[in-house]
Amino acid sequence: MGELRRRPLVIAHRGACKYAPENTLSALTKAIALGVDGVEIDVQLTRDKVPVVLHENALHAVTTTYRFVHQTPLRALQTIDVGAPFGTQPTRERIPTLAEALETLRPSPLLLNIEIKAQPHWHFGIEDRVVRSVRDGGMSPRTIFSSFSPMVLMRLRYLAPQIPRALLIGPGAFSFFQAQFFGRVMNVSNIHCCERRLTPKLLAMAAANGWQRWVWTINTRAEAERVLALGIDGIITDDPLLIREVIGTAAHGI
Repeated sequence: MGELRRRPLVIAHRGACKYAPENTLSALTKAIALGVDGVEIDVQLTRDKVPVVLHENALHAVTTTYRFVHQTPLRALQTIDVGAPFGTQPTRERIPTLAEALETLRPSPLLLNIEIKAQPHWHFGIEDRVVRSVRDGGMSPRTIFSSFSPMVLMRLRYLAPQIPRALLIGPGAFSFFQAQFFGRVMNVSNIHCCERRLTPKLLAMAAANGWQRWVWTINTRAEAERVLALGIDGIITDDPLLIREVIGTAAHGI
């Protein structure tokens, strides 16, 4: 009998962003209700250096407001409706603070993947504030930090060595060498690779280093079947119901 492969974790991207506006408390609440293994959120700093949950520094990515997060204080930021662009039945949604997101997730068993952005003008400071929020929110044992920035990961290694760190791997041509070099230097526990650059060679290298292998962002049946066949530890997705269905089908050999 062959080795039994563990089911990969299903991680809801930006909360359950297919079912509610991304990175909002509604998206996190929906992810909890769906029974996923974890959620991925993005964190940036406001002008007054409060960590908030938002993917883009440019606010016009999720609203009609032409401002930037790092130039906007929290009070002004939370007057912006980020629910209006979602679906045919818009709902009023505001940008949550990281502390509010942690409070929403704490009663659940979900893992939390916090992607920390390297914003313009904030060269230092975000890591310290995020680490403090996670510790104050009692979420350290269930949190993993991720970033594209080696400098962010280096500062996290110094500030919170006990909290796992993941290097994000994008679609660039040198992604394998980036993972191999920076993963070792930053002493990461995970690599989170885009689907386009996921290869058996990359997976084998990660396994040899003892790193967990997650992939993003998997939203189709064909993508899910491919990464499952390669062998993966976690799948970040906008559509966790589809991914669970594909995993269940694969497990039963149908």
